[in-house]
Amino acid sequence: MASTVEQMESDADAGATAETATVRLDDEDRALLDELASEFGGRSAAIKQGLVMLAEEHRRRRALADFMAEWVAESGPPDPDGVAAMRERHSGESDVVDAHVLACAVRLDDTVITSDLDDFAGLTAHLGEAEPRARHWR
Repeated sequence: MASTVEQMESDADAGATAETATVRLDDEDRALLDELASEFGGRSAAIKQGLVMLAEEHRRRRALADFMAEWVAESGPPDPDGVAAMRERHSGESDVVDAHVLACAVRLDDTVITSDLDDFAGLTAHLGEAEPRARHWR
């Protein structure tokens, strides 16, 4: 499967409209671009990939906002007292975001995907059968 940058270059070669833009970079920005250029096949390719990654991040944020809006519409907003109680119960073990992710997974009977399984160890220990599945990412 072709990478996103390769696909963009392929589209440009196939007659897709290409556009040139001027981007003003300071020394720090140029250093970052030079660092990325070797990984992505040149400075233009690195900028193109950066735009693709930014758009993907924007889509993920929008999907999360839509999910939360749907949740609130169906179940009401997360109970601040419940979140605070969970944070208090597990202070020092993890943060409130981890607790919220865990609460969502338990409520939806879904899997947690995380880069650090240890973040959830203290939170899940007392759940027994309700403990959600956790998968390591990366």
